[in-house]
Amino acid sequence: CSFISATLSISANLLLNSSFEDISSGSPTSWTKNVSTATLSISTTAKTGTSSASINKTNNTTGLIYLYQDVDIEPEAFYSISGYAVKNSVNFSWVILRISWRSSTAEISKTDSSQLTSDSADFQVLKIDSAQAPSQSIKARIELAANIVTINPNNAALFDDINFSQIPAPDQPTPTPTNTPTPTSTPTKTPTPTKTPTLTPTPTSKASVTPASKPLP
Repeated sequence: CSFISATLSISANLLLNSSFEDISSGSPTSWTKNVSTATLSISTTAKTGTSSASINKTNNTTGLIYLYQDVDIEPEAFYSISGYAVKNSVNFSWVILRISWRSSTAEISKTDSSQLTSDSADFQVLKIDSAQAPSQSIKARIELAANIVTINPNNAALFDDINFSQIPAPDQPTPTPTNTPTPTSTPTKTPTPTKTPTLTPTPTSKASVTPASKPLP
């Protein structure tokens, strides 16, 4: 039951048996439980395929239980993890995916997904979109964890289709170009044409007609 995430699966899945279809002696191969008192087994309730990982603890104690797998990583590289989980018992306060960044000897820091706190028989998505490995880390311990607050949960926590991949570093923000304002050209005024004055014609003097003298009788 290989898992393909359209948003997170950018490079190859670094986990072995990430869909828990490979089983040995009733447990998923390549995975280990963190405490001997926990019960790591296989459930036939699966997101895809025929099986999922089941973890529980019913020895009258509370606390954190998880199954894990160690993966070699590159210091300061970026990684994502995603997968599905079922929390269907009020005895668990939450279920998470956790990346424990480690040196050769100890944990340096950890990055957790959001907590699944609501109870449902359905698988719910858990993920970490992007996390950078510390500069001193050489391994990531992938932990599929559940926290018991009331003893002896009646239903185990389930996990399926876990994908842990190296991803490209987030893009650096692109500087916003500064727009150079285009200079506004000052319009050249069109000169107003000078009106040619209209000459007023000089009135022509009328000739005075002298009446002819009447002949004397």
